[in-house]
Amino acid sequence: MTGLVIGAFEHELEILEVYWLAGFYHQTDLGWQIRVVMRGMLSGKFWVRSLPIGMYPMLTLGAHFEDGQLLQFHSRGVTGTATIPNVAEGEEVGSDRLPAGLYSFGAHRGGVQHLLKYATEQGVIFIPTAELVRFLFACNKTMANALMVPGSLMTLHQQQAFEFGKPLHLSFSGDMPLRLLSQSFVQEFAWLAYDKSARTSWESVYAETVGKSYVSFVPPDIPNSTWTFRGIEHNGTWLVLELQHLSGRSVPCGKLSFSHPSLVYRPKLVESEKGSGQSGPRSENGSSHYRTEVEDTGSRTDRGQAGVPIPSRRADFINPVAATRIWRTEKPTTKPGRKSGGRASQGRLRRVTTVSVAQQIPISHVLPIEFEFLEAVGWEELGRLGPMACVIRLMAALRPNIELAMTLCKLPPGRAFSTAERRSRVSLVAIFSSANRPELVVIDIDRTGDRAISTLALRENQPLNRAALEALINQVLMDAVCNGGHWGNDLEERLSPLATVYRLPRLLKRNLSSYSKPYLAQVAKRLLYRIEKSLGSW
Repeated sequence: MTGLVIGAFEHELEILEVYWLAGFYHQTDLGWQIRVVMRGMLSGKFWVRSLPIGMYPMLTLGAHFEDGQLLQFHSRGVTGTATIPNVAEGEEVGSDRLPAGLYSFGAHRGGVQHLLKYATEQGVIFIPTAELVRFLFACNKTMANALMVPGSLMTLHQQQAFEFGKPLHLSFSGDMPLRLLSQSFVQEFAWLAYDKSARTSWESVYAETVGKSYVSFVPPDIPNSTWTFRGIEHNGTWLVLELQHLSGRSVPCGKLSFSHPSLVYRPKLVESEKGSGQSGPRSENGSSHYRTEVEDTGSRTDRGQAGVPIPSRRADFINPVAATRIWRTEKPTTKPGRKSGGRASQGRLRRVTTVSVAQQIPISHVLPIEFEFLEAVGWEELGRLGPMACVIRLMAALRPNIELAMTLCKLPPGRAFSTAERRSRVSLVAIFSSANRPELVVIDIDRTGDRAISTLALRENQPLNRAALEALINQVLMDAVCNGGHWGNDLEERLSPLATVYRLPRLLKRNLSSYSKPYLAQVAKRLLYRIEKSLGSW
């Protein structure tokens, strides 16, 4: 596993929550910075941290950091879904328009921050403008650094005349890391650079945001867009904390191809490579560990950048177009020495490497790092977990003093149980937290294919930091995969030094048509009663 420690958060004495993103500003020696409002989870105090804009992709509201590392399962909020009639038709409002009880800014309720408001069949949806910009345009460090630089798209590729619906070739420059050029990203770049509405929207971010303490822009035209998100809900109104999946966009071309200075003729690579560019962190036989400085001033120029996986994201197109790689035909002459993007030697696998997410500058010797989003789970992929997600939300509503973090993730690959109907099988992890009480974890796995696996609840037997608890959750999920879709008979015994485990079989009926709201509310009450009786109340 590849880990990244944020130097600015590393030595804090409490867990930190990203509470708001309050605009961008330019600093002469550090470049573009993003103002991040943080909240201490113990003290409840707010303060502002400035981070390089290259950190933008991993800064989602409600995300928690412990010892400088982003936690996987502890992000605040629950999973929701909504269909937006047209993204371009959102009403831009101030933060003072948020209903009371939905999201508190403490004593700072001046309406300075901006959100977009949408009326949908699922209720009123508020999304911070900074979050929608992050999802649409800051999908990696390179794009985030380009966001507030006018004309930057033309430094990442060679601009060309284009007629809508015709073939399009993207000639990327060396400023675009090769590892980013996956099928999905190349389609996103084509949409961004050559769809008129998207290009106008991208350029409006700088025009509408520069010099202000909030993020503003002109949303692109995306009709009938289905969203899956992590958010909080109050009386039928949602605040989106993290947008994870968005549909409704169209690739503007009929055929798509791309080239890059590093795409040279290597027969073995052409035969073996399944994706475009590198598809994951380049570590083997161990873990890669990276750390950013407290003041990140910039990195050296390097096309072969390591990648760090960060929270999930997925953007579907209604007319996906396969992107064809165009290789240089001449064989390159290679000089002896370090290959661009090569793997670390065995003796250096555990070394913590200082890296930068800021802009690349010639005088720097710090290695650059890129972000790679894990693939998000769309609502349509939940299988039989949809009703359980509703039960968890109803259960949390019965204990309003409890904070809930709900995460949907794909099971580790490699075994038959890892997939369900030709897609990755999904698990639901819900963590209930309250002051001075051990955290409670509920784990459920999609039962598509008539799989009989109990819902699992566990509570700590000894104080664990959140990173240790998340490692325990990942171990439990891996055990289910390795056991072919069953919890091991000795699970309780093996985990007893760390946690008490309680199995909850047959929690929901198998007949999906019987899942009415009253039935789910009844299940939530029964689940709460069974857990509190066995593991203790809050």
